[in-house]
Amino acid sequence: MSTIRLLAKISRCACHNSITHGFKINSHKSRNLLSGQVVQRVVLHPPMVNGSSNIIKTEAQETNKENETFKEIPFSRKVKHAFGFDKDLRVPYKELEIAGYRAWLSIIEFTDYQEFCTALELPDTFNTWYLMVELHVWIIMTRLILEGVEGRYFRNVLVSMMWKDVESRMQEVEEVSFNDRKHFLDQIKHHLHNAMLYYDEGLLSDDRALANALWNILFERSDVSARSMETIVMYVRAQILFLDKIDSMLLLSKGCVPFRTLNGQEVNNKKEKLTMMLQQHIVPK
Repeated sequence: MSTIRLLAKISRCACHNSITHGFKINSHKSRNLLSGQVVQRVVLHPPMVNGSSNIIKTEAQETNKENETFKEIPFSRKVKHAFGFDKDLRVPYKELEIAGYRAWLSIIEFTDYQEFCTALELPDTFNTWYLMVELHVWIIMTRLILEGVEGRYFRNVLVSMMWKDVESRMQEVEEVSFNDRKHFLDQIKHHLHNAMLYYDEGLLSDDRALANALWNILFERSDVSARSMETIVMYVRAQILFLDKIDSMLLLSKGCVPFRTLNGQEVNNKKEKLTMMLQQHIVPK
């Protein structure tokens, strides 16, 4: 039995959240990787949003001068910024690290995965948990693409935290060996790039294309009701619109993203959760 199938049968409750407060940035380069069937793009009207996660480059993005900074950041500039010498950034580098960590906590704290499993008729497994996390990371990435080089720093921390948390949860599963765990991590890293391509294509097209992307990635081409598909498409559109309204400096400096429920309502204890995140002592490595 493959590692992915094995993990798909393991209940999410069997894994525990063991994120540490220290972390390092890993450089996750965007790659144009797409294995399997390519989603067919159907354009009936202009795109509903201004940006994507930047894995698919639109004509508007390529001509935008702000996105010209999205090249490989020189190591010398990272060193300057780490010591506070890089004056070009709107938010200090260490604050961007902490904001990226808080964004990951937002996904964990504000997303009710049990609600998603029940409403969308998804199995309550580790695999489903990862697919839901992957979707919300992409939603945040569509907002970060508008923030230039600061958004890139932020994104790298967010993705790095996702891998650390996924690996820490997998270590709690005794049925998965070290080699299988390593193989699975390699697979889902490629899966992330593929998912970004599908989601970007759907976001920049119409709702049918977005539904097709969600069916391929989130539902893994399984049977799904029209009501469930409509619910998740409306949720994704609403969350992206909600993030577009967040002030850039507030997002980059604080990193808190108060996701709403599937029905568009605010999460219970929203203020308490935000206060907890802002007061938590985080020491980047």
